[in-house]
This record gives sequence, C-alpha cells and structure tokens, in this order.
Amino acid sequence: MKKRLHHHALSLAARLWILSAVLVILLAAGLSFMRLWLPGAVSEGGELGEYLSGYVGRPVEVGEVAARWWRWGPEFTLRDVKVLDPGDRHVMVQVREARIAVDLIGSLRQRTLQPSRLTLVGARIGLERLAGGGVRLAGFGATGGGGEWRGPEPAAWLMAQSHVLIEQGGLDWHDQRTGTTLHLGALTLGLSNDGDRHRLEGRGVLTGTETGRVHFLADMRGGVDAMAAWDGRLWLETENLPIGRLLAEIRELPPLPDGRLGSELWGEVRNGRLETLEGSLRLNDLRPPGDTETPPAALSSELRLSRLADADGWDVAVSGLRYAEGARATPPTDARARLVWGDGPLPAELRVRVERAAVADLTPWLAAYLPPGMAAAVRGTAPTGWLEGLDFLFRDRDDGAPEMTIGTAFRDLGSREWERLPGVAGLSGRLVASPGQGWLQLDSTAVRVELQRLFREPLAFTRIDAGFNWWRDAAGWHVSSRDGLLGNDDIRIPRLGLDLLLPPEGGPELDLLAELRDADGSRVSSYLPVGIMPEKSVAWLDRSLVSGRASEGFVRIEGPLRAFPFDHGEGRFEVRAQVEDFVLDYTPGWPRLEGIRAELAFLGRGMEIRASDGRIFDSRIESARATIADLHAKPAVLEVKGRTRGPGADGLRYLFESPLKERFARYLSTAEVEGEIALDLDLRLPLARVMGVDQRVAGAVHFDANTLRFRDLDLELDAAGGTLSFTRQSLTGAGLKARYLGQPVTLAVATGAGNRGGLAVDASGRMPIKALAKAFPNPVFAWTDGRAPFRARVAVREDPETGRLASTLTVNSDLEGVAVTLPEPLGKPAASRRPLELTLSLGAGERILRADYGGLATVAGRLKPGPEAVAVVLGGEAELPATPGLTVSGRLERAALDDWTGLLESGGNGGGPGLTRLDLRVGTLVALGRSFEQVGVVLVPGEDGGWRTTLDGPQVQGTVAIPADRSAPLGIGLERLVWPPAAPSPAGQAAEPIDPAGLPPLALRCTTLVYDGRELGTLILNTAPGADGLQLETLKLEGGALALDVTGDWRREAGGRQWMRLKGHFSAGNTGKALASLGFAVGINEGKGRGDFEVVWSGGPGDFALARVDGGISLRVDEGQLEDVQPGVGRVFGLLSLPALRRRLSLDFSDLVKEGFAFDRMEGHFTLDGGNAYTNDFYIKGPSARIEVAGRTGLVARDYDQVITVTPELGGSLSVAGAIAGGPVAGAAVLVLQKVFQTQIEQITRAQYSLKGTWDDPEMVRMQHEEDRPGGPGDQR
Repeated sequence: MKKRLHHHALSLAARLWILSAVLVILLAAGLSFMRLWLPGAVSEGGELGEYLSGYVGRPVEVGEVAARWWRWGPEFTLRDVKVLDPGDRHVMVQVREARIAVDLIGSLRQRTLQPSRLTLVGARIGLERLAGGGVRLAGFGATGGGGEWRGPEPAAWLMAQSHVLIEQGGLDWHDQRTGTTLHLGALTLGLSNDGDRHRLEGRGVLTGTETGRVHFLADMRGGVDAMAAWDGRLWLETENLPIGRLLAEIRELPPLPDGRLGSELWGEVRNGRLETLEGSLRLNDLRPPGDTETPPAALSSELRLSRLADADGWDVAVSGLRYAEGARATPPTDARARLVWGDGPLPAELRVRVERAAVADLTPWLAAYLPPGMAAAVRGTAPTGWLEGLDFLFRDRDDGAPEMTIGTAFRDLGSREWERLPGVAGLSGRLVASPGQGWLQLDSTAVRVELQRLFREPLAFTRIDAGFNWWRDAAGWHVSSRDGLLGNDDIRIPRLGLDLLLPPEGGPELDLLAELRDADGSRVSSYLPVGIMPEKSVAWLDRSLVSGRASEGFVRIEGPLRAFPFDHGEGRFEVRAQVEDFVLDYTPGWPRLEGIRAELAFLGRGMEIRASDGRIFDSRIESARATIADLHAKPAVLEVKGRTRGPGADGLRYLFESPLKERFARYLSTAEVEGEIALDLDLRLPLARVMGVDQRVAGAVHFDANTLRFRDLDLELDAAGGTLSFTRQSLTGAGLKARYLGQPVTLAVATGAGNRGGLAVDASGRMPIKALAKAFPNPVFAWTDGRAPFRARVAVREDPETGRLASTLTVNSDLEGVAVTLPEPLGKPAASRRPLELTLSLGAGERILRADYGGLATVAGRLKPGPEAVAVVLGGEAELPATPGLTVSGRLERAALDDWTGLLESGGNGGGPGLTRLDLRVGTLVALGRSFEQVGVVLVPGEDGGWRTTLDGPQVQGTVAIPADRSAPLGIGLERLVWPPAAPSPAGQAAEPIDPAGLPPLALRCTTLVYDGRELGTLILNTAPGADGLQLETLKLEGGALALDVTGDWRREAGGRQWMRLKGHFSAGNTGKALASLGFAVGINEGKGRGDFEVVWSGGPGDFALARVDGGISLRVDEGQLEDVQPGVGRVFGLLSLPALRRRLSLDFSDLVKEGFAFDRMEGHFTLDGGNAYTNDFYIKGPSARIEVAGRTGLVARDYDQVITVTPELGGSLSVAGAIAGGPVAGAAVLVLQKVFQTQIEQITRAQYSLKGTWDDPEMVRMQHEEDRPGGPGDQR
C-alpha cells in the first residue's frame, strides 16, 4: 500500500513537474512574446483615452502611452493625462505620468483590466468637503454640467486597489461650506488596501511655505461601501505650519493669529466621526492677527478634545499651558472649555474656565478681536496683573442678543493711562459683569491711580475698600457706591458715597459726598484736578498750600458735571476744612503765612482762607484773609489783607523778601530796625499777566520809638516815629521824626518814578560842629565852630550802564552860625553866610566825594575802602585824582605864607588822607612882609618824610626843603630871588606878629639876589633857634659889587615885645658900582669901600622901618672920584647929597673939579636915631680939597640939614706955580711961605655951604665967613 502510495506520489510529482515545466516554458514563451509584442503595441493613446473616458465618465486625453513587461504582467505608462470638464472642457485633473501595472490573473478572472499597482507622478488631487459633510474627489459626481459618473465610485475604486502611490503630487482641499482652500505640494501619498483594512500615509509641504510640513497616518477599518461608519486611529505631526492661515482655510472664523504650529496628535475615529484628539501643541512666532508690534510669543500645552455626547461640540481640556514672550514667561496653568457649534458662524455656547492668567498675555489677543475703539483702548491701557478663576459664558440666543457673563477675581490689576481712561496699579478684588449690569468689589492695598489729564502725579492709596454696582435702565447707566473707605498717609476718607447717572443724552450727573480726616496740607497739590483747572490757579494752589493738617472737612459735588462748578446754581460744589499749623505761601516771592489756624473753603469757583492766628517771619498775625473770587478766571485774582505786629526787622524783611525787593531792597539792604513795629498789608495780585488787570500792592510800616541803622552810611537814628507807606512802585513817608547824634531831625522818604526811579531820604535840622567832629574826625572841623543848619539827601539810583546801585549823600548848608578860621579867602565869621554843597557816593565800594565851598574851592575825592585820594582845587573845578593822597591845586589871588604854613602843619591831624601834592598859582604871596607876584608853589613829600616845595615865579625860583624833624633847619635853595618892597597890610587889618621862638632853623642860599631890579650876588642865610627867639648866625652877600656879612638876633621878651638886632660888615671893590647896583645915584666913581654897622629896632624883620631903627654906621671909601650925576639916573642916596656937592664945587672951584673931584678917602660915622642920621666927622679928602660934612639927614622926612666945608689944597699948586714963574728959587720961597702961613691961607681959601631941602631937590647955599666960626649953625652934633 505504501509503495503504491509512494508510486502514485512520484507519478503525481512527475506529472506536476512536467506540467510546471510546460507552464514555465509556455509562460516564458508568452512573456517573451509579450515583451516582444508590448513595445510594438504602444499607440498614441487615442483608443486608450476613449476607453478611459468611458470608464471615468469625463473626457480623458492621453498624450502618450508606453508599455513594458514588469514582473508578472504588463505595465502601461501614460503621459500627460488630462481629465476634462464635459461642459467647457477645462482641465479638471492632470497627471504628468501614470504607471499602471496590470494584474493578469485578476484581469482574466474579472474579464476586465485590473491594475495591481497604480503610481501617479505629478498628480494634483482635489478633495471636496460637501455641504452635507461628505468628502469626494473634486470634479466627480453631480457637479455643474458634467453629467454622471458612469464608472465605479472613485473612493470605492481606490479602496479596491492594492497599492496606490502618488509621487511629486499635490493635494487641493476645498470646503464647500466655508469656501476655503488648502494646497499641499511635494506630496507623497501611499494607500494600501487589504480587505477592510485601509492604511493611508502621506507627507507634504503646505503650499506657500518652505518649512510648513505635514506628516499623517490613518489606519482605518471598514467596508468600502460603508466608509461613513469606519473606525480607526489617526496620527498627525506638523511642523512650522502657519496656524492663522491653516485655521482660516479649515473653518470660517474671525481673523486668526499669525504663528508657526508644531504638533503631535493622536485621534480616535468611531463610526466615521472623530471622537477624541489628544497630544501636544507648540506655537512659535505667535502674534495676534494684524499685529506687527507685539514681540513674537511661544505657546505650548497638552491638549485633549472630546466630542460632546449630547451636542455638536467639544469638551476641551488644556493642561500645562505655558505662554512666553521673549524672556518673559508665565507659570503654567490649566483651562477647560465647552464649545457647542450652532448653525451660524458663532458657537451656540461657549464656556471657558481659566485657573490663572496673566492679563498682559491676554492684552494683544483681546485687542485683536475687539471692535476698533475697544481694541485701541486695550492696546493703549496695556493692562497687567492676574486673573484667577476666570469664568466666561457665551450663549447664543434666538433673539440675536447673545448672553455673556464674565466673572473673575483679580490681583495686582493695573493699566496704563490712555486718553480719558486712568492708569491704575495694585487693584485687587472681584468682578462680575454682564451686558446690562455688574458689580465690583475692591479690596486693595498699595493702589496707584494715574490720570495725567486730571492729576499731575499718580494718586497712591494704602487702602481701598469699596463696592460698586452698575445697571442700566430707561434713565441710563447708574453707578452707585455706599460707605466706601479709602485712605493713605496723606488723607483719610472714612466715608464715601457716590451716585453717578450716565443718561443716554446729556452729560453725567454726580452726587458725591466724601468726609475728610487728617489731611496733610503739603500734599494738596497731588490731589488737585489740574486738568480741569486753569493753569495759573493750579500753580497758585501748588505754591500757596505748603503744609499743615486738616483735622476735619468734607467734599460735596452735586449736579450735572457739564455745569461744574455750577456758576448759575445748577448744582453745588463745596470743600471745607479746618486747618492747623498751616503754611500759606500765597504768591511767589511774598513772605508766607506760617503756623496759622484757619478755615479753608472752596465754594463754586471761589476760595477763601480766614486766619485767626499765625505769624509772618517773627511777627504775630492779628488778622488775615486771602480770597480768590474765581479760580477759573483768566486771570484769577488773589486778594490778601491783614495786619501783623512784631520785631522791626520783619518790616525790612518784608521789603527784602518779597517782590518789593526788586524795587526797594537794594536801596535798603544795609538798614536795620530795632524795636516793635506794626505792618499793614493790602494786596491784589493777578495770578497771570493780562492786559488791563493791574496789581495792587499797598502797605504801611508804623514806627514807634524805633532805632534805625544804615550800615553802609554808618548812620544811626534814634527815637524814630511815623508811618512809612509803600506800594509796588513807591515808598513814601513824610514828617517822620528821629534824633541823629542826639539832635532832632525831620525825615522824608520818597521814591522816583519807574523801576529805576531810585530812592531819596531827606533830612533837615541844625547840627553842632562839635558833634560832627566827634562822629566824623576830619581836620576841616578844626577850623570850624558853631551850629550848622543843613538839608541832607541820600539818593540811591541804579547805574544804567552797569546795573549797580549808586548811592549819593548830598548836604547843603549856608553855614550861617558857623565860623570858618581858614586863611583868606576861605575863612568867614559865624554871622555871615556862604553856601556849601557836598556830595558823597556811598556804599561798600569806592566812595566819590565832591564839594563846592561858595565857589572858592571845590573838592573831588575817592574815599574808603581803598586808598583815599582827594583833590582840592582853589578857584577851579576839581577832577578825581588818579593817585592816592590829598592834592591841593588851583589859584589864589592873595595868600599869606604864615597863614598857610600853620594850615599845612595841622593838615595831617584829625583823619583824612595825607597831603601828597600842593600845586598853587598865587597872584600875590606875602612872606616876610614882602609881596611876591605870580608865584607857582608846588609842595610834595620829601624823601626824609618832610616836604619839598618848589617855587616858580618872576621874583623867586627855587626849592624849600621842610624836614620831618622840626629841629632840623629849613633848607631853602633859590636860584633867583627878586626882593620886593614891603607889602602893605590889608586895609583895616594889622599883621599878626610872628613868634621867632616858633620859627624853624633856616639854611638859605640864593644864587642870585635881585634888589630893586639889580642883581646883588649870592645870599647865604643861616639861623638857629634860641631860648627866646631866633639867632641870625650868618647872613652873607657875596659874588656881587657889594659884599655883606651880618649876624644878629630876633628876640621876644616875656611881655610879647619883639626886637631885632643886626651887626655886620660890608665892603665893595668899586663903591660907585656897588651903590649903583643898589640903584643909588651917588656921583662916585670907583673907590674901594668898606664899613660896619650895628642897628636895632622894635619888632621883627617885617617891622623894619627907618623911623624905628637905632644904631650906627661907619663908612670908608678910598681912591674914588666925585662925578656929576644927571637927575633921574638913580634914587637918592640919602645920607649924603654928593651930586649937589659936586655941582656946587664945579661952580666955585672950577679949577679944582673941572676934570672931576678925585679923592683919596671918604670916611665918616653916622648915628641913627628917631628916623634921622647924624654925623659930625664925615669928610672927603682929595689932592685938591678937603670936604667936611656935619649935620642931620632925615631918613623918614627925606630931607637934609647939613653944613659942608670945602677947604682947597693950595700948597702944592703954589710951589709949582712959583717954580714955573720965577725959577727954582722962587718955587722954594713959595713953599716956605706956605708952610709958615698954612692956617692963614686955609682960612682965606675955605668955603662953607648950607645943605637944606629934600632928597629929591636939595638946596646948597654958600655961607658967609662970620657964620663959619666955631659954634655957628654948621657946628651941629
């Protein structure tokens, strides 16, 4: 059996092998035949296109067909395949290349061509979502004008294929419900079908993007004929998909965000519907739609969507939701949502619950989906903070008015101020709102409210506890709050009530009552609604309400806000507060009121502050009231009235520390007031400068026994009384009384017009010179005495060039009652008047002095604080000196040296600058009893501390050195001195005697001494002080025709009587010339003369007079000659009338003097007594005669009473005559006879003459012999 079976098996195997071999051979042969036949069987595709057109039900065009044998069957390649619309024949589907592998067995079994594998290259497939929800291939089925699909159902056909592969293709998605389209490019799609299992996998790039990639996989189970009931799993992975574009193409939604979607999702499909979807989402570069300013954000979360069992919608659960914007990231949170779709574009219901959300993250998204106006508000306010437990409900209703409710707790809520919306920070509480009503409960600390259109700085509150309700009815919107509480460190509001109506038409109406407690006055500015207040009023309130505390008060606003502040009674606006320790700085620059207790009230537009206590500086406020009638006026006007009482210094401070300082402070900056004063004040001050609205500034300072000091003037006034009134431009006071230097004075104060009008203070009275000398030491007071009437003015003005103040003191007086003991012409008696005007610039800087003393002298000087420089000009206008010190210059018609020497010696005493230069031109300088004309005197300090004087005039040139050591000699060096005649004393005035004991020692040398117009030579004079006078050590005259050497004394006795004694010797080589040099016409030629004298007289050198001189003169002249002198040639030499004698001898003894009377000697002695000169021994002896003179010469009467005896000398002449006539014997006889009869001969030849008459016209008469006897008239002693 086994063998049989084995045999049958072998036989079957052999048969099968043979059959297989035959089949293989036949198959190989068939395949070979097909391989050889198929390429030749390729056509142009026309027949195939017709076949496909009938299969598809649409016109099909095939560009080219190729075939080849591939594996176990043929494979056809169709190129450029187009499926056309039957109507307009536009291309519905186009495939670049389709490769179809034929399943031979299946084709034989089905008796129709059955592909085993379909590959489409470059195919674009269109999928349509039908309005009913189904999906089909685009262009197939009942579409416009195309007819019916006559082939198998496309989807069923695809599902019946084993493998379908699309390469380099595209997918076009079109949703008929929304009209949106999506395109995938670079598509690779593979479909594998294995009975009821269908696996589809694809990859593609979203058209229009480079990186938006999609990878999906679907593993579904179900029959081809029941695709709507398939079950399965889905997987989707996306990368960089533009989420906004993608969502917009899938469903009709509002504008969607920009961003890149990355996801990995798993879904479950049951009965043809997506039931669940879960996975992770990643959104990058996320921006709200249309927003290019918000920085890109990133969103990530875990997501689960579950289809609702009872509605068309979804339940969405989000966990680990993270939102990051740049470096800022919020902590993860969870959220849930319920979404039910309706028939319209909006959901039928949407419920959202977010556990925690950052408001800043929601801001740009809210703005993107709100109406433009609200969106702008959201963007502008930029809300911040946290929402916790946010619930949102949206439910669509049939009446078209959807129901919306939002409720949330919020923490640290804040927003930025935008337009009319305030900015807030730190708000916490809870909110429930719906379209018609809502409520808000605030329970917050550290809240800031910023509303710059009303308030300049944020309002900070440390506590807000208030509830607000709002609702809408026929009257409009209502907002109400009761028993609110808020406060901070500045103010406490224990109760706040509010009712606000916002009607459909018209403005809002407000009823607000707020109680105030413990308000800090220094913080008022922070709470002023400056946005609705005039700028100037705000500025005033800012500055004026400085500090203080309001213990209690209230704010009440009632009425339509459009009528605020209710000028016509439409409502009520009132603020009242009781303030303490209040500081009111009521206007810039004015002294503020401090420590006041007052009531502060705002009523309507007005404001009033009534103070009952307080102070200004250190003065007490007795009463004060400040009002602004209309804070909204342009300009608002402040009125302040009040009275204070306090220290006098406060009155000045009010001038110095207020706007009045611009007008007055500079003038009174050095003033001081002691004692108590009262100050009245009346101000009307516009808070802005407007044409036609003037300021009013008025006030008065009341003095009562005050002491006034002016530091810059070194001036003090005692017992001041009166009223000083002031305005913005003026300071006036008349009849003010005070005492100066113990003397009563009357004061007046006035200001000039304009800001630069200056200030003048006038004073008048009588002032003792001694009081002035004590207060202001100055040498000038040493020469004055009495009581001087005066009018003084201190004028303070602004220098228009430098802007600095220039203060000037002007003093005028007629000096009646003041004796001035200065030298002429400056001195005056007390009873006479002489105008004095003195001006002195004042202040801390250089002081300029100018004075005019009756036109006789002017003064200009620069005084302290620098080196003092003063110029005095006599008879001219003084200019300001350039160098320090005292300079005196000018011209004097007459000056006595003794008077000015005493003035010079006292000039450095008593204060004032020291003399540095004296430069005077004196018309007549009286010195030593002589008058010197047109003398220029220059006096400067010497090197040894003394003085050096230069004298320059026609009569004197030289220098005088006055030593600092008064015991040292006064050095006088003169180049030329023309000695004038004695100076007459002024009429009616006796010369004041000089005390010789007070004169300094003298050392004088005069190179050229001129007397009576004749140069006498060099004069040397040295004196030395004695116990009771002056000793003349040396007086020499040398170098001229006459030489003189004198000593002497100038004494003063105990009774004051003075006398002068001189003793000296003189000589002349040519007596005639010497006398001629003295101007005498004496008729002497040649002759060597010499003599001695000793004289005394009562008085000093200036008292010398011939009538007062006593003494004696001895004179001798040798070898001279008497000559005739013409009258008028020179003045008469009074002691002898030699010219008259010469003329007489020429008549009587012509033979003796026809060639002139030569003499061998002239000698004699004169006694001076009582103005006469007596002689009885004067003779002239010559070779021809002897002349004897005896008698008196009147030195005062200028006359002669003399006897002149002329005795010829005959002896010599007779002998000579006898010798000539009789020979030598005769000559000898004559000589013998002459000797024997000498006396008799002389008596016979002698002649006597009587000389009488004046010096100018003497009469010389020859006397008879009987008159010549001894004892006659000629013998006088």
